Order: sequence, then structure tokens, then C-alpha cells
Amino acid sequence: MIHFPPTINEMESGFTELIHSYPVKMVTYGHLHGQEFDASIKGIVNGVEYILVSADYLDFCPIQIA
Repeated sequence: MIHFPPTINEMESGFTELIHSYPVKMVTYGHLHGQEFDASIKGIVNGVEYILVSADYLDFCPIQIA
């Protein structure tokens, strides 16, 4: 779980390189608002599931993460 998105538009970053160098299966993050949602990394990328949990993105409805 991290506060900011690890990257934008699925481009590699220092964060994603670090995440992919360990057996990480899921990353949750937030701190995005409005139009930033479209550029965020979501879904499975390189075997890691990225989940955006920003409250306004989820319309303030909790989701189950399992």
C-alpha cells in the first residue's frame, strides 16, 4: 500500500522497478482526483495487480480487496 500512484500511464518508474523486483502481487494506492484517474495504472501489469482506492474514484464506497 502506497499513498501516491507508483507511475503514470503504465510507464516504468523507480517505484515500479522496485515493486517488480520483489514477489509483490498487489499494490493499492490513492491520492488521485478527477481527470488524474484516467492516467493512473490499474489492473494487472507485469504480474502485479494495481488497485486505485482513492475515495472519490470509488464514489466513497468501500471495495473488498482480497
